[in-house]
Amino acid sequence: MTNVDGCERISEQAYELNGDAPGELAAQCDGNGVSFVHISTDYIFDGTERKPYTESAEPNPIQVYGKSKLAGEQAVAEKLTDPLVARLSFVWGIHRGTGDLTGFPAWVCRQLRSGDAVPLFTDQWVTPTRAGQAAETLLDLIEQDATGCFHVACSACISPYEFGELIAESVNADQDLLSEGSMEDVNRDATRPAYSCLDVEHVESTLGRSQPTVREDVEAVREAFR
Repeated sequence: MTNVDGCERISEQAYELNGDAPGELAAQCDGNGVSFVHISTDYIFDGTERKPYTESAEPNPIQVYGKSKLAGEQAVAEKLTDPLVARLSFVWGIHRGTGDLTGFPAWVCRQLRSGDAVPLFTDQWVTPTRAGQAAETLLDLIEQDATGCFHVACSACISPYEFGELIAESVNADQDLLSEGSMEDVNRDATRPAYSCLDVEHVESTLGRSQPTVREDVEAVREAFR
């Protein structure tokens, strides 16, 4: 009973933060003449597709986080006529205060440098979003007065294992430390979509440039991998 109550509280908090708050923020910004950008996620999709999701694909979240983020998109749409919404995926990047890696690459690098095995999924597919690159893209969209929904991610749909191979290469680590794993090997409270790759053609055509590959994103912040 305690576990159930705890899950219910987490669900309520998720909806308050991700579902309700964006609409209130959007209304306040609109009332004060301030531009508003809403950040959403690839987890609004259920992962049953095997081709990158376009912005017009039908959302069908399968866990509380995805459901709360979809509720946030809907709340913003109710408050603003034509908001700017960006969906990101598997976000990683650099902590600008310390210059340290964050997210998935940081964990992989720590494991590799300690000589520990790094089990990585081969049955999950994502389009990683480097936070710095996403920020630059959003600023360019804002400068163009763009509105609507945009998928902001790299241009490659890869597995965490493939991402790990690139990270190991970048730090000259022993790739034998990487091992193939499955999402079924990990017991998680929340189900995650197995496939949440995002189609980035819309943002590419709007800005007139290609989104980077994962390798290009890693190269852009190579110093942080050393």
